Amino acid sequence: MAHSHYSLHKRYTKSGKTIFYVQFYCPDGTRLTARSSGQSSKAAAKNWADEQWKRGNIYSHKDITLEQFIDRRHFWIWGECEYIKGKLARGRGKIGPGYTDAMRTYTVRHVLPELGKIRLRKLTEKTIDTWLLNLPEKAGRNGKPLSHSTANHCLKSLRIILNEAVREELIPFNPAAKVDALEDVAPDRALFTVRELKELFNPENFNEIWLGDPRQYTINFLAFSTGVRMGEARGLLKEKVHNDHILIHHKWTDKYGLGDPKTGSARPIMITKKTSEYLHNLMKISPYQDPKDFVFWADRSRDKPMSGEVIRKRLYYALNCIGITKEDRDTRGLDFHAWRHVFNSLHRGRIPDYKLMRITGHKTQQMTERYTSLSQSDYQDVLQIQEQVQEEFFGSGGRS
Repeated sequence: MAHSHYSLHKRYTKSGKTIFYVQFYCPDGTRLTARSSGQSSKAAAKNWADEQWKRGNIYSHKDITLEQFIDRRHFWIWGECEYIKGKLARGRGKIGPGYTDAMRTYTVRHVLPELGKIRLRKLTEKTIDTWLLNLPEKAGRNGKPLSHSTANHCLKSLRIILNEAVREELIPFNPAAKVDALEDVAPDRALFTVRELKELFNPENFNEIWLGDPRQYTINFLAFSTGVRMGEARGLLKEKVHNDHILIHHKWTDKYGLGDPKTGSARPIMITKKTSEYLHNLMKISPYQDPKDFVFWADRSRDKPMSGEVIRKRLYYALNCIGITKEDRDTRGLDFHAWRHVFNSLHRGRIPDYKLMRITGHKTQQMTERYTSLSQSDYQDVLQIQEQVQEEFFGSGGRS
């Protein structure tokens, strides 16, 4: 008996009882292994088959591939992924849409092309290990070989997916569990020299280097002096700026708008007098004066902050003004994210690591649990050091 998604077939047990088996069809027309419906009437078998199709339970342990399992579970699709829904429902960490999108990208671009067509039960530790070791030879979007960090993110995604397959009893164990991650060595960055920093933030160069835009000057100075991420700076609201500290409670992404910062990194950050002065001066001249308005406003929309692309281009223009060419930028890794490396390098050894990690939002889960009780008063020594670092570079003067 034929249907659009499956066919029914009679089989007889040794006792002569009739049992209907169901053979489902994949979207590409492939016929899957016939499965017993456990029903002795066509009508009951059809109802059973329709229900299995509706639920997506059309694969047997022998048939399902990694790609089919990922598709069935809507893995790494925000709002649809059952794994993410379960994590959020249990309150186990703040997984946001940005993280989900990134994991989806790793999976689609680097996991599925090599492993997607393999049946779950055929995936072995050796197969996965070989795939991982070969990943750095693949080209990424920029045409360069994939970094070890990217390869490890791909492995992390695969481990999570296969853990879910184990939980559903499709496979007896996770073959990726014991595969060792690659050594993740961060590339060396030739950070800014003292001369370059002084030229960038010299008030006399404001009009030439920053084209007279206080937003561009201030957002880069904020990143230099606090190590905030670009999305966190773009998502900074006026009500979160105080005289001696800012509160990082949001980040801005162009796809999802204002949301929580990177997992577990909501935090207060002490700011120097110079940084505070720049931020408050900027807020005074803003065309938008509601406390919930963005500090770094966009020219044509109150509902969005400055464009990330504009911020990057203006920074590159400023770097070019002081003699740092595109080739130099690429070689030295000088982009907006480099400010985080600058902040860490200048303050490492002066500030205890656990406080430095808390300021930047870089921490392990154990660090999060241990140091979330820190209060503002615990950071007064940090503020003194931040002031000292800026004094060493720029003296007591600043841009008015």
